[in-house]
Formats: sequence, structure tokens, C-alpha cells
Amino acid sequence: MFTKITFRMIWSGVLLFGICIISHAQVSPALPPTISPESHLVQQKSLGNDTTQSIIDSLATVVEHLRKLKSTGPWWLAYSETHQYSIDSYNDSGTLVSADRYYVAYDDNGSVVQQLTKELDLISLEWVDSTLMNMEYDVDHHQMGYISLQMDRNSGSWINFMRQVYQYDTNWRFDRIISQQWFNEKWLDLRQTLYTFNASNQLSSVISQDWLGEGLGWVNQKRYLYNYRQNYQSTATQSWINNKWADISLTEYYLNDTGNPDSILYKTMDNTEWVNVDRTLYYYSASGRPDTTFRQIWMGAEWENFTRTIVKRNQKDLTTEELYQQWYEDGYSDSWYDIYHIRYTYDQYDNNIGQYLEIPNGYSWQMAISTTNSYTLVKPTEVPTPVENFKSVPQRFVLNQNYPNPFNPNTIIRYELPNTSDVELTVYDLTGRQVATLVNERQAAGIHSVRFDAQNIASGVYFYRLKTGNFNQVRKMLLLR
Repeated sequence: MFTKITFRMIWSGVLLFGICIISHAQVSPALPPTISPESHLVQQKSLGNDTTQSIIDSLATVVEHLRKLKSTGPWWLAYSETHQYSIDSYNDSGTLVSADRYYVAYDDNGSVVQQLTKELDLISLEWVDSTLMNMEYDVDHHQMGYISLQMDRNSGSWINFMRQVYQYDTNWRFDRIISQQWFNEKWLDLRQTLYTFNASNQLSSVISQDWLGEGLGWVNQKRYLYNYRQNYQSTATQSWINNKWADISLTEYYLNDTGNPDSILYKTMDNTEWVNVDRTLYYYSASGRPDTTFRQIWMGAEWENFTRTIVKRNQKDLTTEELYQQWYEDGYSDSWYDIYHIRYTYDQYDNNIGQYLEIPNGYSWQMAISTTNSYTLVKPTEVPTPVENFKSVPQRFVLNQNYPNPFNPNTIIRYELPNTSDVELTVYDLTGRQVATLVNERQAAGIHSVRFDAQNIASGVYFYRLKTGNFNQVRKMLLLR
């Protein structure tokens, strides 16, 4: 049976698994998830493939357990170790080609402040630092963005790589996300994503724009339009072509009464008409979980089978196996043939502790990728690089626009200091009268934020000023009752 499946088809399945596990890829972008596993439980409800969701559920569960055990202060959770094997038909165990470890650091509020990735050096067999993410929060613990760093193996130090800055509307929904890259010792704008919502607080559009320099500024690239009806949702994808939006694709979700998809239909635009491309059909168990999924390709006049996924679960409704198959026709024995399958194991607390992807090798299964999850509380001193050394330092003085703006009655003012400075942050009304002093102290270099409470002052236009050394900047804000 395996001999009828090409090696290319096998690897397409393996790559599909990698995409699902690492990014849980979606047809179109939803709201950018915050890093905390609890928010993932809300943001990443799976449409048919619950592989990523099961891992996230397990991580969130163990985080709740560890919160009750931890003492105050920063702490680390080592939660995953992944081993990548090459496929070798002469070696059932495969050959180890890479291995990674992941660490997550939490603050006293239970929010993620850092994520550290280590790689196994296959020559020295030592774990070495690879990438690092720092999450940033305001005084009310809204996530304001993150900074990604990479380890420079030559100098042994962390260097800035990517940064995202989050901005919110007056209801603390995402309004804009700015992506930047570190180049020549400064942050350069790359892309911004703009969000709008309808009257029902549902996401209505997402626009991505690229920064093309001072002359051209922000230029449209993609737009996603969201439509909602009873038992139906759709996402239209458009590209900016010849200074106007052009339809590219349409994804339609046909939902059952529980809100889960019975089918997902994907179409592309052909001149002025939407044309079928493929569809995915879902069949559910008694518990409401998808246990069989079919993907079919539109052949011009009818649908033809392409792939099938079969899920097995234990008595606790935990996924124990996912079998991926492809439809094969040769005119004699049209049937489903195995491509790969994934096995899952759990500990006594139902935390997922292992995923094992195997491919057919004759009449048996050969290991291709294995992932083991360990949930271990680690003190910061046990991690080679201390938490406090990861903080990035701004390159210049910056006073950001307050958010939300307009506001009622609270708003957040954020500013950046490239070095330790004596800081004054004050608020004035239209007459120039000082109405509040928010900061008047010496502060360390870094990104700072402060909340302005305007509960006891009248509506109107106000100005806030940041003064430190030779730097002096004023911005305007609007209080609306």
C-alpha cells in the first residue's frame, strides 16, 4: 500500500503537520494573539484540527497548577522539547538533525514576560541560546508589544531582531500593530496592520500596509473583509492592485447550531466570478469534537476526494491519534492510503507530554518527528541568561501618543528613555495651567508608561509634556465625557 504513495506526497504531509503545530495557520488573519496561554484558549479555537489546541489546553492547565505553587518573583516554565529526525528507510529510529527547548517566563500576574528558545548543538551536544522574545505591558497590564532578539554566536550576546508595537482603540480593541526590524542600530518600520470592528464588536476588516520610505509612506497590500450571518461566516481577501482593491479569494464557513463548521469552502476570483477551489467537510463525535475531516478538490463539474483525517480519542475525550490519508486512483483499486499519523501521550494530570509523527515504512511506521513536553518550574538563576539582562534599551527619546484618545476618564501615556534621566511628565489645559504632574523623578533607561486619571477635571483638550535634559516634547489629547 505504501509503495503507491510518492515520496513527495509523504513530505507534503510532514510539512503540513509542521505548519499546523508551529503556527496553527489560518486562511486569513484574526486578531493578533497575546502571548498568554489563557488568551490562546479564546483566540485559537480550532476549525477541525485540534492538534495545536490540545497542546495549548495542556499548557494552560499546568500553568494554573504552577501558579498555586510558585513564590513571588519572576519564574520560568520549561514546557516543551522538540526533536527533529530525518527520514531514513534503513534506520527505523531515524537520524537526529535538530532539537529545540522552549522556556516561558511569567511575572507575578501570571502573564508571559519572556520566551526563550535553545537549540541542541549536534557536535558538542550542548544546549545553546537561540532566540528570545520580551513582552511589554502598560501599568494596567495591557500588552503593548514584544521584541524578538537573536543570539550572536560570535559575541555571545543578544541582538535586536524584530519588534511589534500594539495600539488600541477606546474600547481596548486592537487598532493598529506596527512591525519593525532592527537595522544599523535603529528600528525601521516594515509593516502596519489596521483593525476595524462593527457595531456588534465583531472584527469587520483588517488592512496590512508596507512602509516604502519617506517618499511613498504606507502603501496598501492586503485587506480582509469579514461577514457574519446566522450559521455562516466569510472572509474575503483583497490585494491592492493599480491603486484599488481587487478580490483574490473568499473563504466561507457554514456552521452548525453549536457554532462549529460543517464545511469550509474556499474560492478564488476568476475575472468577475467566484470559482470553487476546495472544500473541507467535518464530521463530529458525540462529544462535539471533529473525528473525521475530508478535504475535496473542485474538478470543474464535481468534487473529488483529496485528503482525509481520522481522529481517535480516549475515554477522557483526549486525542490519542490522528491519521492522515490521501485519495489515490489508479483505475483498479481506488482507495485511501496512509501518509502519516501522529500519536499523543499524556501524564496522570492529562497534560500532553508527547507527540510523535510517523510515516509508513513498508508495513510498519517509522518515526519522523517527536516532541516531548515537560512542565517544570525553574528558578531564574538556573537559566544561563538572567531575566533582567534581556531588557532592550531604546535608541532615542520618544513621547508616544496617549491611548486611548479620545478618552474617558483614564488614558495611558508611554515614553522611551535611551539612558537614565531626570524625567518630568506634566499635563496642561488650553490656558497653559498645569493640572497634573504624572512623573517627577529620575528613571532608568527603557520603555515607561503611566496612567492619567482625569476623573476630576472637565472635558476638553489637554496637553502633556515630557521634559528630560535637552529633550522637550508636547502632545495633545482629548477628554470626552
